[in-house]
Amino acid sequence: MRKSLLALTSALLLTPGAIAPAMAQRVVNVSPTVNAQNISPDAAISGQFDTSSGTVQAGSVVILVNGQNVTSTSTITPNLFTYRPSTPFPTGPVNVQVEYIGGDGFKRTSSWQFQVQAPRPAVEIASITHNAASSPLGPNTTFLVTINGTPGSQGSVLLVRDGQTVQTLPVQEVSAGVYVATLTVTPNTRLAEGVVVGRLRREGQTSYAIAPQPAVFTATATATTGPSTVVEQPGKPNTAVPLAPVFTSPTNNSTVGGGSFTLVGQTRPGATVDIQVTGSTSIFGLASVGQTLLESQVTADANGVFQINVSLGLLSGRGTRYTVSATASQDGERASSQMNLTHQ
Repeated sequence: MRKSLLALTSALLLTPGAIAPAMAQRVVNVSPTVNAQNISPDAAISGQFDTSSGTVQAGSVVILVNGQNVTSTSTITPNLFTYRPSTPFPTGPVNVQVEYIGGDGFKRTSSWQFQVQAPRPAVEIASITHNAASSPLGPNTTFLVTINGTPGSQGSVLLVRDGQTVQTLPVQEVSAGVYVATLTVTPNTRLAEGVVVGRLRREGQTSYAIAPQPAVFTATATATTGPSTVVEQPGKPNTAVPLAPVFTSPTNNSTVGGGSFTLVGQTRPGATVDIQVTGSTSIFGLASVGQTLLESQVTADANGVFQINVSLGLLSGRGTRYTVSATASQDGERASSQMNLTHQ
């Protein structure tokens, strides 16, 4: 009886696929690791064969990912295997199974799982502009910075003063992807060459952008108006804060994209601003088609900032031109500004 049992045991150990030996050949150093979380959708899968029990028969290796045989698109050697998906993995669990015959002739299966996270959009800053770029700002004016970037971010503006000190300005997301920061210029404020840096943070990602022109504050600068300004009551005394709207996002002669854009500007605090936006495009280069896209009135906030969303409708094709007109009114005084934009 004892002799028969020994014979049966020896037969089982020598039969491929029957019972694996105590020191089974394994798959080690797998990537992504077992039960790994927040893995990128385009992550490569790889692993190494423990060859302490002999060399794996490379032709016997079968790789299954979520039940799909991906062996033909994998790289396999007697020591390791790799697989990179041709399309991103869906969000959720990914199951990997590797079948192979070891150097001892036994067939084995190794499997594990990891979790794929949804792809996160990169945090980007499309533009950063301010109203102290074309001319200095004087006392009691409001310095206005506008950032266009990824919606839903945490933002701030870093004002580097003459390369020595850094002042952080909080920002407010006034509409999706449009962030505004303000600072009152005091009579004793001096700034010869201020570097304006925008910063957006979202889900562990951070993006920076520098305004193309420095900011300048002086004690003698007078209030300036925006492009194409017409003041209807020139007899009124000048005030420190200009009434004529200044467009900070988008800026004059710049481009816009998509089906809408957010118009941000500055005037005196509490002023009412009548805004008109018209669009025009040519048909086959022969006729021009124009349309009024927006006629609305908004009120500037305590910092003089106003903003409104402009829907472009059918006039959102490449090369379409837009004219933005804004008239601010306060205490019987009126002042107007105008700018031109192009759809990219």
